[in-house]
Amino acid sequence: MFKSEAVALPEESPIHVADWNWNEHYAEVEFTENIEVRFLLRLAEAEAEENDGEPEYSLQSVEVLEANLDED
Repeated sequence: MFKSEAVALPEESPIHVADWNWNEHYAEVEFTENIEVRFLLRLAEAEAEENDGEPEYSLQSVEVLEANLDED
């Protein structure tokens, strides 16, 4: 998070600063809340004959489609 944004966090915020000097412009922050996330995983299938006829998959990419805070 930008340091200027971290300074403005309210006291009751679930986000807290873990390291103000993470780098020149950003502070490292942590939060403790439940979130709901939808991912898109792209897999590549290996040749079946290489794996005794059983397909094997490797992860090509991960994309976050949506992330929402759980507000119960």
